[in-house]
Amino acid sequence: MTGLIGKEMLFGMADDIIGKCDDAACEINFVHRAHGLTRLANSAIHQNVHTDETSISIRVSRGDLVGVSTTN
Repeated sequence: MTGLIGKEMLFGMADDIIGKCDDAACEINFVHRAHGLTRLANSAIHQNVHTDETSISIRVSRGDLVGVSTTN
């Protein structure tokens, strides 16, 4: 999947994942970070950097067992 996804798609994925957890405890964490930096030299833009990072972490716990999966 490429491109931007919206809140509805994220909640839809979360509902699908939680629906498959049966009797296990399930935690889903979506994090998006945007960082920007502009450096000036002699009153002109010298360097401009912008990054967008999204990560998804899923933790499932059933009894004494815990499984964790993370991706970006």
